[in-house]
Amino acid sequence: MLKYEMIKNYLRDEIIRSETARRLPTVRELMSSFNVSMATVNRALLELERENVIIRKHGSGIIPVRNTAAAKPVLKKKKRKTVIFAVSDYPCELIWKLAYTVDQILRLNDFNVVPCKIYRETTCEDLEEVIKQYPDCCGVILQSTPGFLPDDIMNMLKGLAFPVILLDGLYYYDDLAPNIYLLSPDPVSAVAHIKNTLL
Repeated sequence: MLKYEMIKNYLRDEIIRSETARRLPTVRELMSSFNVSMATVNRALLELERENVIIRKHGSGIIPVRNTAAAKPVLKKKKRKTVIFAVSDYPCELIWKLAYTVDQILRLNDFNVVPCKIYRETTCEDLEEVIKQYPDCCGVILQSTPGFLPDDIMNMLKGLAFPVILLDGLYYYDDLAPNIYLLSPDPVSAVAHIKNTLL
């Protein structure tokens, strides 16, 4: 079970068990108890809000919706498409912020996001196995790794029937397949902006 699902189950149990006087834990308490990031807690809380189990109010914290056991989702559930979001396992705050932002935007637009980490030893077969586990997958976002992507991974990505986004890549590829999009910083434009700001 993923950590955000554990948090959801814990909060549901707390709401069902608790009397009206008992308070739910804060975001920081949940982060500490489950040893997770704020993004993981926010994902659990966002899903519980969508299911009409809790309400979040600034200054009041997490408030349970009464009759939670019988609570029905506010919105009619529709089939959500899955996006696989693969991120390099590298200790960098910029990567973490980028990953969090992309994850939240996808979720707000009703995509089911499957986060996975890419390690140095991750192979093409590993990535392909993850993709095969989700037949409703409609896209892959691959956060850049140091250096060019190996040929076997590029060939596997070319064969997919849906879009692949190489996010924040520092390298250019001469012959990208029509389903592969490279989103990368433009150093020339960035330097021009820096120069204009300084001048």
